[in-house]
Amino acid sequence: MKNQLFLFSCFIVGSILIISGCAKTVEEPAVLEGYNHYPTNLGDFWEYQMDSTTYDNLGFDIKKTTSFYRESIVEVNISENNDTSYVVEASRKKNFSDDWETTDIYSIEKSTESLIKIEENLHFKKMIFPFVENVAWEGNLFDEQIAETIEGEEVQVYLNWEYKVLSLGNQEEINGRLFTNIAIIQQANDVDNLILKRTSIEKYEEGVGLVHRNMCILDSQDTESTDPWVDKAHKGFILDQTLINTNR
Repeated sequence: MKNQLFLFSCFIVGSILIISGCAKTVEEPAVLEGYNHYPTNLGDFWEYQMDSTTYDNLGFDIKKTTSFYRESIVEVNISENNDTSYVVEASRKKNFSDDWETTDIYSIEKSTESLIKIEENLHFKKMIFPFVENVAWEGNLFDEQIAETIEGEEVQVYLNWEYKVLSLGNQEEINGRLFTNIAIIQQANDVDNLILKRTSIEKYEEGVGLVHRNMCILDSQDTESTDPWVDKAHKGFILDQTLINTNR
């Protein structure tokens, strides 16, 4: 009987040691660099101030406006293949004191490989994971020749875009809030063309999302001018988008 109790005790102790040993070797899956720079939790929202300058009528009509833009994640869907997509509600208002008006519904597809945002049926591969500095990818998954109407003028906004992670771990104060782990993603940097300028830079903070965006989409018919683009532009726009409120 004593031998049976001894063997039973050894079995229990041995089982505990085996389980304990296994527990020590189990590791949480590593979070890919950059994956948390675009949070996608249900209920997350981001509000931005949008300062824009538009050019029209060969540059004689220049209009500066300020408006406000909001995105919120309102639905999460998981497919039979375990792919996850997110429904994004976009809202706008002209004045800060106005009520938000829902204007668009977008979607996001996020995996361990990339994040794709779908706006107006245009697929933008905003990120590829993990983030690696100076690695470029084709982010606009559509014909770059398409044109958008800006103040009545047709502008090929997406010509010559190439996405690239410029730098990681940046620190910057934006709208009074200090961010300490910003990833800077270049979407376009065509500045040597005589008749068009295409630059687009987005800044993402880990655990927060997009905190700042600057776009400069300008065309000119003057190939001889050495003036700055803000002076020689005939059509297009400059956009400065700054985070002013979020739940993150």
